[in-house]
Amino acid sequence: MDAGKLYFHKRAVRIKTAERTVYFSDGTKIIYDELYSSIPLPEMVGMMEEVPKKIKDKARRLEHTGVALVSIGLRACKQEKLWFYIYDTDIMAARAYMPSVKSSGNVPVGCASIQFEIYFNATNSEAPEEKIAVENCLYALEKLGIAGVADVLFTDFRVMPYGNVICLRQTEKDLPEIISWLLGAKVTPIGRFGKWEYLWSDQAFMSGYRAIRNGNILMPYRR
Repeated sequence: MDAGKLYFHKRAVRIKTAERTVYFSDGTKIIYDELYSSIPLPEMVGMMEEVPKKIKDKARRLEHTGVALVSIGLRACKQEKLWFYIYDTDIMAARAYMPSVKSSGNVPVGCASIQFEIYFNATNSEAPEEKIAVENCLYALEKLGIAGVADVLFTDFRVMPYGNVICLRQTEKDLPEIISWLLGAKVTPIGRFGKWEYLWSDQAFMSGYRAIRNGNILMPYRR
């Protein structure tokens, strides 16, 4: 691979830390001096060789949520908030987001859109079934007074395997040891799941930017 180029659609499957080599699913490999990774810690540690057993055990103990996203296109909508939380035991979603409120360009003229977020513990449970999740979100539309079922134009269901990190007392003890070992192996974790911290989008981006600048790989901006 040529230095300074971006390569897409490549999936790392194995990392030999002693040789500082990353192997990809397409059979290619790359040798690194410093590695910056936003891969979730349990997966990252799991694909690395020469990892002490206690570090692997600690990485496996890290818990996180997954999130099932139910997106709904609407003819009309009575909700004007960009996002809001839902505190109702009859409704599976914990939060909802309105792309059409963020920008009118996100929907056709005169229409609206909403996305419900249904969280689940991805470490020890499965995502909700599509039919159940969609039906419950349609029920939520009416119960919350957002729209009627007759206003629904389409629905979309998809599952994101990583939603948020789950902070446990054990995590506070395990995380520093995992990170310390990675840094010793010339691997710098970045991003929400690389660092295993509850980072907002801008914070996740800046964690990578700062890490690379501190490593003197990214030169300071000059006009």
